[in-house]
Amino acid sequence: MSVKPTILSNIKAVHKASGGCNLDLAIFSELKYELDQLSSFLETTNIQSFFFAIIFAETLSQKSLDRADLVRHLGCEYLDYLEYEQELQLLFEKGFLTNVRSGRRGMDGLIHQEFALNNYIHSAIVSNKKLSPATDIKLHDSSSLVEFIHAEVVRVKEDDLNFDDILNILSVIIKKHRSLGLMKSLAKYKLEVEDICILFYFIGAFRLGDKYECIKRLSIDLYGEKSKASKLMQSMVYEKHVLVKESLLQHYGSRTNDEFDFELSGVTKQLLRKHSLLPEFNIKICDDTFELLYSVEEFFKKRDDEFITAAEFLGNVEKLINLNSELAIIKELKSVKLKNARNEMIYLKCLYDGGIGEETDLEDLAKAVYSNERQAALMKNELIQETSEFTKKGLLEVVEGTFFSNAQLRLTDMSLQLLVDCGMEIPEKKKNNYSILPADIKAKELFYNEEDAKQMMMLHGVLQEKQFANIQKRMSEKALPTGVVALLYGVPGTGKTESVYQMAKQTGREVIQVDISKSKSMWFGQSEKQIKKIFTQYENYAKRCKLKPILLFNEADAIISQRRSMASTNVSQTENRMQNILLEELEKFSGICIATTNLINNIDTAFERRFLYKIQLHKPCTDTMMKIWRSKLSDPDTYDVVRLANKYAFSGGQIDNIIKKIEMHEILHGKKPATNEVIDWCDTELFDRNNIRRIGFITKA
Repeated sequence: MSVKPTILSNIKAVHKASGGCNLDLAIFSELKYELDQLSSFLETTNIQSFFFAIIFAETLSQKSLDRADLVRHLGCEYLDYLEYEQELQLLFEKGFLTNVRSGRRGMDGLIHQEFALNNYIHSAIVSNKKLSPATDIKLHDSSSLVEFIHAEVVRVKEDDLNFDDILNILSVIIKKHRSLGLMKSLAKYKLEVEDICILFYFIGAFRLGDKYECIKRLSIDLYGEKSKASKLMQSMVYEKHVLVKESLLQHYGSRTNDEFDFELSGVTKQLLRKHSLLPEFNIKICDDTFELLYSVEEFFKKRDDEFITAAEFLGNVEKLINLNSELAIIKELKSVKLKNARNEMIYLKCLYDGGIGEETDLEDLAKAVYSNERQAALMKNELIQETSEFTKKGLLEVVEGTFFSNAQLRLTDMSLQLLVDCGMEIPEKKKNNYSILPADIKAKELFYNEEDAKQMMMLHGVLQEKQFANIQKRMSEKALPTGVVALLYGVPGTGKTESVYQMAKQTGREVIQVDISKSKSMWFGQSEKQIKKIFTQYENYAKRCKLKPILLFNEADAIISQRRSMASTNVSQTENRMQNILLEELEKFSGICIATTNLINNIDTAFERRFLYKIQLHKPCTDTMMKIWRSKLSDPDTYDVVRLANKYAFSGGQIDNIIKKIEMHEILHGKKPATNEVIDWCDTELFDRNNIRRIGFITKA
């Protein structure tokens, strides 16, 4: 590094000689050469250079110091020092020094008021740059001005500097740069220096990646625990501050968030783009469908990151559409004749998500498209109620949300075909939320009573793909329903659900399991639509599967139970309508549907004809139970399997419970449980309902 040794060596000499000098006048004569050199460089008097050299050297090892530190270094009395206080004040006026905040007052406040060199001093001295007052700084563009003021405010926060002192310097700098583009645009708002500094701090923070700032923390960092901090804080929170009234800053997100969090408004972001403080948008001619949809997705990401406003978002997507009017996807988009550019933007977003096998979150979509919460709510309601043009034209379907997730938008077959026609490669199939792949099903050996096994083998044979295809062809030729609809019923634990899984695995079919409770919508009139939608979505999904999946209504009691003859309540009427729609759908069904139930006596008679196979799975007989015990016990010879099978009329599920206890005992104790322990577990597996102790009043017979 090229550094003039005289400047630093002069500072070093002054600092060393001044230590303990007692401010004797002879010190100034002794250091005349060094002080003359420094005064020429700093454009100060020799006395000012004397104090500057001491402060410079002392602040190399500490951020700030006070007048008491100077007095200790000089080895003089406070009164001796006070004769030179005016010279120190001139260093403040030149912008070399700034005060650090202090709560002290009076003479004590003066002596112990900390101060520091301004941030550019040390680097200028070391790099041998000519020093001039901070107010002489010349900045060439708006970006440099924002960066400079942001850095000064950050320094106030981090070093506890006196903001009023910094404002005096920045006031001069701001006035000198009124001709810069951003300052001209802000002139109409008639902002004070403090307002500009706060705004530029927010702008600088946003450019560094901070979406919002806490005005409470900023107020205290700038003014400490003073009334000015409280005044600034309150005027911002209650939207009386000029920056909020003029919509340059706004509450972050919504008023439901922390009331002290603020962010740049859309107005300010547009100003920043106008003056090149934020990058412009890249709107280009795209080569193919995917590139255009990906460009739309990029705008959505910018909107999600709050980098652009809703208006900018819509405007730029419109420009993208117009610029690519000859692209196949845009021609198809225009042929759909959506009512406005906003709906075109929504559809393009859904096409992108659907094209990569995803669904579109309705909540996130509404927030991105509308900045107004009421308009966003209206859009969501229109889509959920299926009154929007997207559902009327068969472009999108709504997947109702749950307690854990928002409602989703999914492409229909028509929209998927549109993507294919436009040359976009889409995933072979779209993963259904309820789909269970054959590979995900763990293989298990199941044991049935002889008669049950015959019926299950028949159903298993029907689901073999070669046989299933032949059956469907024959049924079609005979003008008979081509679907296979079966009902498995029996007491709990007989393996109804597991039988479906194992048949699916052995025949290579996916299982689409329907949660009946979710078909009962929170929206009035939607439950009936949900039943119809189950079958529509199944058919759409099945078209993209190599083999027809199995539609499983597990524990279907809630949907196939007897209809109510006295449907006086809205709930009863809704349930009856749901069952009527289910009966209609099963009548024309062309896939594979299996329902399971424990309550066969409660089934509506209208469903009996719809189920081609009605298979009862009984509790296992003694021989079957022996097979189950032997298959599940790791060492069948350890226990008397014959005794267990004969004594306990367990279902397969109950036997599983005993096996779990045996395995857990071995893990906990390092050995197998004794036979008598297993017998005890078996005895307690079934509730003895005759000896259940009841809570309440005892009545004497």
